[in-house]
Amino acid sequence: MGDKGSGLAARFRRAVQAREKAHQREDERKERRRKEAVDARRALFSRLADFATEAGFLEVRNDPDGVTLRFEDRYLHFAPQGKLDKVRVEFEGMGDEAHQLYREEHLGDKWVWSATRGRREDLKPFWDEGLEALLIRALDLPEPDDFDDEGDGSDRGRSL
Repeated sequence: MGDKGSGLAARFRRAVQAREKAHQREDERKERRRKEAVDARRALFSRLADFATEAGFLEVRNDPDGVTLRFEDRYLHFAPQGKLDKVRVEFEGMGDEAHQLYREEHLGDKWVWSATRGRREDLKPFWDEGLEALLIRALDLPEPDDFDDEGDGSDRGRSL
């Protein structure tokens, strides 16, 4: 045991054990992120349904296929995409565009709306900027900034 080979064997053993522990920690981190992603998508769908209810004029359907918001004859559908935290967005008149939501880890796991047409990709934070843009485009809702608190569309009481 006192020869140079046993010292080398011990160093290799420690190195292999350290690598195995690092792999185990990485696997645990990936599993934790996967669970967080699934929970985040569920929370997103629940929050969308709550938003529709709070708005009072949107019809909402929440089922295993996702969440659908309806206004008059138009719809905006959010569907699970893959096993994690991606969400496909669909509405009438999308053409060749692709719309999706995803959580951006570098932004503190905030939801981001991505609209892609050809090689061009537009990104916006989903809450509230992206959601507002989608509601205006997909459901043909009026821009909320066009109306004052009285709801008559006038500029009375607005400070410039």
